[in-house]
Amino acid sequence: MIKAMIAIDEKRGMANDTEIPWHLPTDLQYYRDQTRGQAVLMGYGMYKEFTKPFGDRTSYVATTSDEPLMEGFHKVKDAYKFLKDYKGDIWHLGGAGLFATTFDLVDELYLTQLEGDFGCTKFFPEYKDAFELVSESEPQEENGIKFTFQVWKRTTPLR
Repeated sequence: MIKAMIAIDEKRGMANDTEIPWHLPTDLQYYRDQTRGQAVLMGYGMYKEFTKPFGDRTSYVATTSDEPLMEGFHKVKDAYKFLKDYKGDIWHLGGAGLFATTFDLVDELYLTQLEGDFGCTKFFPEYKDAFELVSESEPQEENGIKFTFQVWKRTTPLR
């Protein structure tokens, strides 16, 4: 099963050109709790933000670059084929480009839905026509930002 995890604002914004424009420690802990001990796939842009791999996760990086990755990261040249052929559960972490090319393979969405528009320049794909909301946490607030944790399941057939 392919599960996507991302925090988005009301316009489906994920980030701007230099960073994620919010800081929510509760969201980071939720991410850690959900993905602990499992495999994760990230795009090259996200990979460049790390100095070492996730501790107890198998970390795959989608990239066509011939540049070697840091120790502990595993290169994936064809993310679509990799996800289609992957046996077991894997967390799809994006970014925007990776979501755009592989989104039709995602089974479940784990969204942190933020209230407001954060002026993002990178966006999560439109999802509400292909998924249904199956659970949502009580609203929370941290650092002046209101948000909920949501789980969405695919309702349209996968490719």
